[in-house]
Amino acid sequence: MTSSSVSRQHVAVTASPRKSSRPLRQSGFVAVLIALLGVGVILGTVEVVAPAIADRQGSVGVAGFLLASFAAGSAVGGLLYGQRIWRSSLVKRLLISVTVMTALCALLTTIEFVAALGFGLAAVGFFLAPSLVTGYLLADDLTAAEVRTEASSWINTAVNAGAAVAAVMVGLAMDAVEPRLGFIIGGGMALILVMAASVPLLRNSKAAAVADQLQSA
Repeated sequence: MTSSSVSRQHVAVTASPRKSSRPLRQSGFVAVLIALLGVGVILGTVEVVAPAIADRQGSVGVAGFLLASFAAGSAVGGLLYGQRIWRSSLVKRLLISVTVMTALCALLTTIEFVAALGFGLAAVGFFLAPSLVTGYLLADDLTAAEVRTEASSWINTAVNAGAAVAAVMVGLAMDAVEPRLGFIIGGGMALILVMAASVPLLRNSKAAAVADQLQSA
């Protein structure tokens, strides 16, 4: 990536952005952050629940296998996602990938065997990198060039905040319940966030499509 001609063409933009161009002031940007909070919740849930299940199995080393499966799935998903030329909008891609990842995370509760859980985590991870990539692309799409670093920072903050909240809440819950149930708790939290983000995102996407049609006419 760093050696490509496309990367070398990017140069620093030094400017004093107007208050009206700040990312949080852009229509739809906060909704993107809410959706990425959901992504972070899934990430934090997996990082807490997988080691807890390994500990319950009596083998801490199993946690490495489970988390490696999750990471491998994300790597494969990201590579395949980047290879394809997509016709669907960024909003639809974000909502679909986060929703599927959330549903798969909740379904992990039903898996009892560790080997099968590794494959399940790989399936969840398969949608992690595409969700993150789409979130960053949407941040660029919704903001002006001079504030895109700030916009990317907000995306990163949302993901980390979601992971932190999930680590605390799911961790507390697992002190009282079976560790596998942490997956459905985290999945439920993420689903609420995705549903909260979907309405404003779709509304903003529709408005943008109408504006583009008017301009082309």
